[in-house]
Amino acid sequence: MADTAAAYVARIREVAPRGPYHLVGWSAGGLIAHEMAVLLQAAGEQVGLLAVLDGYPLAGLPPVAAPSPEEVAEAVRRETAGLHLDARIRDNLAAVYLGLARAAREFTPGVFHGELLHFAAAHDRDQDRLDAELWRPHVDGPLRRHDVACGHEEMTRPQALGVIGPALSDRLRDITGTTDITDITASGQDTEGTRS
Repeated sequence: MADTAAAYVARIREVAPRGPYHLVGWSAGGLIAHEMAVLLQAAGEQVGLLAVLDGYPLAGLPPVAAPSPEEVAEAVRRETAGLHLDARIRDNLAAVYLGLARAAREFTPGVFHGELLHFAAAHDRDQDRLDAELWRPHVDGPLRRHDVACGHEEMTRPQALGVIGPALSDRLRDITGTTDITDITASGQDTEGTRS
């Protein structure tokens, strides 16, 4: 996770050398986005928005049975049905999933100095284990939780994004004064107002 976050930060800074940065990550990508925010702050950069979509720090939690490679391969086949992907690509997707799941269980996040928006998949969340409060030791600012009426795999589908998108837009407007992404990213700095 740390190496991936560092590589992503380097790539982002090639495009936008200065912040503020606005980061969103889903599932294990939430851990990566959080670590990116930690690394950016350590480099003296500002992180304006950090949002995690149904991702949780898992290190130190009691282990749960991980899905078998066969179960993951079947889930990938099911989720990508109709996309006309060849078997090699599906096998690679399954391998990436298994690697990320293992890395997520072993990774302990740093501390982000700021607000974290957390969007929880309310339909299939393991209520006894996974809660936004797991982020508390890794965030020293406000922790704002939003429940989304969907399952984990549905977080980036239209119905869930109909909830997540407006919440992110509202928060981004509060932070930057605009929701026009071209205003936010044009110079790598916040701008005031909206583009006409």
